[in-house]
Parts: sequence; C-alpha cells; structure tokens
Amino acid sequence: MPKFGEKSVLIGILMAAIFLVVDAVAPVDVGYEILILGFALCLLLVCSALIDGPRDGLICGLTTFVAQNAGTFAKYAIATGVETAAALLLYWLLLTLIYPVAGTIGGYLGGKLATLSRRRGTVERGTKTKAA
Repeated sequence: MPKFGEKSVLIGILMAAIFLVVDAVAPVDVGYEILILGFALCLLLVCSALIDGPRDGLICGLTTFVAQNAGTFAKYAIATGVETAAALLLYWLLLTLIYPVAGTIGGYLGGKLATLSRRRGTVERGTKTKAA
C-alpha cells in the first residue's frame, strides 16, 4: 500500500529537477519570471493529468516549491557564494509561491476529470447497440 502523498512527492521532486535543468539551459535573454510562469503552467497540467485530488496537488506543489528553491540556492551558492544566494532567496521564494496554488488547482481539476471519466466509462459499458 502506498504511503500518504508518496506519488505526489515523487512527482514534485521530478518536476523540480526538470525545472532546474530547463532553467540551467534556458537562454540568458529569457526572464526568470517568464520561466516561473511557464513552470507553474506545466505543474498545473501535470497535476491535472496525474493527481486525483487538491490535497495531493498541494503536496506536489509544495514539494516542487521546496525542491526547486533548494536546488536554485545550491546552484547560486556554488557559482557566486552563499551570501549572494541568501540575498536572492526571498526573491525566489516569492516568485515560486505560485507552485502550491498551481498544484492544488491541478489536483482539483484532476479529481474532476477522474470523476467524469469514471462516469463515462460506466455509461458506455451499460449501453449496447443492436445489430440490424
């Protein structure tokens, strides 16, 4: 039996790792704010496809929030020093606060989509067409 939120945490860590790689290879002229909005949209879509409830979506969003900020802090601490990374930390935290919101909305939508697809499945199985 899976533990509480295990799937959501794994998805959140995977999404944060993907976001960190994309952030590292993104062109310099692409603003960090635009990347964050794109990442939030991706998180919303992934949560709506893979997660079936707002609570699990919130867990996924919070995990992505923590993991990406930890990775970004480590990247800047190695490249420019801990002082610079610490000075930018509040900025990153404020920008990525959208992740838990996107995860919650995605989880809610995923729950609604799962409910709709189950209903459609039972209706389709219950109806039969007669051959003429």
